[in-house]
Amino acid sequence: MNSPLHPSPATSHPLPLSARVRRLVVCWRQPLVATAWAVTLFFVMVVVKRWLPLGVPGEGQWVWAYRQPNHPVAPWFTLALPLLAFVVIVTIWAYLWEQSERGRLRGMGRWAALLFFVGGAMALRLTVQSVNPPQTQGASYIAWTIVSRVSTTYFADALSIRSVPEFLRTFPERQRQSDWHGQTHPPGTVLFFYLVNRAVHESPGLAKVLTRLMGWGSGEALSELRENVQNHTGVRLNDDTDLVGAAAVGYLLPLVGSVGILPLFLLTRRLFDERTAWAAVLLGLVVPSFNLFFPVVDQVYLVLAIAVVWLLADGLGRQGGDTRRLGNWEIAAAGAVLASGLFMTFAFLALLFLCVLWIGIASYRQRDVGLKWLVLFVVGLLLPLIMLYVLFGLNLLTVLNIALTAHGGVTERRWRGVWLVGNLIDFFVFIGLPIALLFMVSCWQHFRWQGGGLRRANMNANALLLSYLVTLLLLNVSGVVRGEVARIWMFLMPVPLVWAARAAVADESRGGLQAGILCSAVWLQTFVLQREVWFVRPW
Repeated sequence: MNSPLHPSPATSHPLPLSARVRRLVVCWRQPLVATAWAVTLFFVMVVVKRWLPLGVPGEGQWVWAYRQPNHPVAPWFTLALPLLAFVVIVTIWAYLWEQSERGRLRGMGRWAALLFFVGGAMALRLTVQSVNPPQTQGASYIAWTIVSRVSTTYFADALSIRSVPEFLRTFPERQRQSDWHGQTHPPGTVLFFYLVNRAVHESPGLAKVLTRLMGWGSGEALSELRENVQNHTGVRLNDDTDLVGAAAVGYLLPLVGSVGILPLFLLTRRLFDERTAWAAVLLGLVVPSFNLFFPVVDQVYLVLAIAVVWLLADGLGRQGGDTRRLGNWEIAAAGAVLASGLFMTFAFLALLFLCVLWIGIASYRQRDVGLKWLVLFVVGLLLPLIMLYVLFGLNLLTVLNIALTAHGGVTERRWRGVWLVGNLIDFFVFIGLPIALLFMVSCWQHFRWQGGGLRRANMNANALLLSYLVTLLLLNVSGVVRGEVARIWMFLMPVPLVWAARAAVADESRGGLQAGILCSAVWLQTFVLQREVWFVRPW
């Protein structure tokens, strides 16, 4: 059996250039690669030529706005930045892939490589913004977007906090008086924005460094910029440092999202192997929604979601011996992390359903420990929520009721029948059409495969995939969420990513090359969408 410790003959020695070229040609002729690129190129033509509207047209529906064709764009050399960054990162990934295949990437070397890709993910998120028109680039636009009540109300609500205990104790009253975003979310996101802004205020040295990095200067120039942001957003900033804090929040959100590379690697390695894990890292760098929605807090939700799934996968995967106690702690920790997700957004209720279903299916053949798993998970989930109620008097059930009431108005205005199809189309578009294709192929192979013993050998992965598909189907059919799926369902994207990586490297001899070619198709889709469509706007 081939593994990083026992490399295959095809990867144990460097190949001559002629053999690499032949392998590249053969790889392009693979049906999966050819289909993925054909679908991507067709979608690119649809977007560039404006053949179809993106989203669901109609009054009160959700429609993605195309950029105006005559709108001024960034200089040509800035358009090359995301392409250059992509080539550099994929080249380094290819080298590290070969090192891993030969068993040379272990221990601290492996972690150093993963940290590099965390930085690479952030670099791609930043460079793709260079495709925007000049007046919508830079720290000023980022701060404007964070402060705006149109794109989000979290920062504006955070500015009114004087005491964290008082804020939590009175949150239901604040929630009812907030704008729509604030009404439909629990207090965690507002508190996150507050803590970042507070940290900037409490560290004058940090505030000065950030101001210089953002190119704002100081004194009258910064005050003039603050006045301009206030006039356009209608949000009153307490001082100039609030503007620096808003920009700090805007850049921190995608940085936190980039950290998701680490639990994604660990999750994929637990479910399959290290080979597949490195492919998941590569595909995770270029997922459209991870790069296009900048800056949005959903990037933070993404990291929490991957951490929950990884902890539960690792905990359920430790069946006996000395590792069982660690597995029990991981299952409880998964519940606690999910509780922190619920504290930030109620979208994690879908992930809660997935986890409970996953534990139930995984314990089907181990009924003696299945109940214990469920109890551990529920205890880990409830303990933080009970502590919030005991210490601060915050009842999340009350907050949930207010949020559902506020969200109901939007849900009723959107056509349920159309969104049954529109939700899934948006979901698969913004996870990347090649990744969506790989996911569907992998699902078909997963439940069909009789040969390799996957059904018998990897019950944990089977349980997760089945739970995921059921959750996705029920969430879509229910019509509870009728909105911009790529953001609201961003936390559901890592599971298809894992199975897409498995399909990408299924060919032992050309796995890394095939993953790179498919990855380039996803990045092309991401680049074109960023070039042609508006996603996050402060107005």
